[in-house]
Amino acid sequence: MSKKKHKKASFAVSPPQPIKTSNQFVFKKIPYHDIKPILSFTHYFDSNKEWSFCCIRDSSSFHALFRNLFHMCQLTWREILYSHQFHAHPIQEFDRLPPCIRDHFKKKQIEELEPFQFKAFDEESRIIGVFTYNAVFEIIGIIPQHKLYSSKH
Repeated sequence: MSKKKHKKASFAVSPPQPIKTSNQFVFKKIPYHDIKPILSFTHYFDSNKEWSFCCIRDSSSFHALFRNLFHMCQLTWREILYSHQFHAHPIQEFDRLPPCIRDHFKKKQIEELEPFQFKAFDEESRIIGVFTYNAVFEIIGIIPQHKLYSSKH
């Protein structure tokens, strides 16, 4: 009985590649201003307790987070941007983000998209994320206690 050598089939599955885009495309060509938020956690940063939702220690803050996210989803992004309640704006100083978050942007292949932040549950903490090519807001994580940015924009 002869032994046949079988080659193992190798299936190289690469992760989906994002559509290469520039900030101009994301912020000017897609009219996200007039739509209500579509939130996604596809790129959520879960591996660091300091920069994920793990930093929310009490149930009242968690309740406030989801109450405010629900309220935001009733508004358009234009209304959110012009409301001082949310302090929503692009993050101008990407280099001031912690290295683990910057690395996460590279790992998830979203480094070309402009980081964005908004207040969601207390005066100091900010949700950070990016608008993708289809105007979905990808939640990356949280900046607790507004460590990196002032509330001025």
